[in-house]
Amino acid sequence: MQYENDEETLNNKIEFSLAFIESLVSSAGLSGEQKTLVDRCTKNIYEEYQIHNFSEQYEPDFIKFYEELMKQPEREAKNLALVLERYVLGGMDIFSKKTNIEIKNRLISFDISELPRSIQTTGYLVVLEHIMNRLKRNKNLGKHTWIFIDEFHILLANPYSADYIAKIYKTRKKGKCDTYYNYAKHSEM
Repeated sequence: MQYENDEETLNNKIEFSLAFIESLVSSAGLSGEQKTLVDRCTKNIYEEYQIHNFSEQYEPDFIKFYEELMKQPEREAKNLALVLERYVLGGMDIFSKKTNIEIKNRLISFDISELPRSIQTTGYLVVLEHIMNRLKRNKNLGKHTWIFIDEFHILLANPYSADYIAKIYKTRKKGKCDTYYNYAKHSEM
């Protein structure tokens, strides 16, 4: 958000949160109540981040989202929090921790093949969100960005990741980005 401080950016973060939570909770989709809760909690934690001038201490993450969800008075919030607990505090908490990858490098390679199948879609979304953030930052800095995507067809098989690929393409059309898709399943050298 610090790169594009506007309502559209907040709405994009809300849409990401909805896709992220839905990828964990249910393939049937979130209920209307759950969507409202995700929207409200996401908005609250991003507004807190903005109020504190994008301080790292207030940077939104899955734990802050979960804590905000627990503060909500609705019974549906408690039910949703219970479902998400496994991914925040339990054995599948991989996305609730800060990354140990140096993501400020000029060249980054993401490999999510080792993720359990049940959270691979979530992994794709996290990687694609990072790419979107990087594209926006680099666009504002006037930098060219190159994206190489192997196993591209896998991303198109999921509606959430396919939507993110479309957003990346639109960002690319508006800024300085070159995207190369590698349709090969495996490179042989």
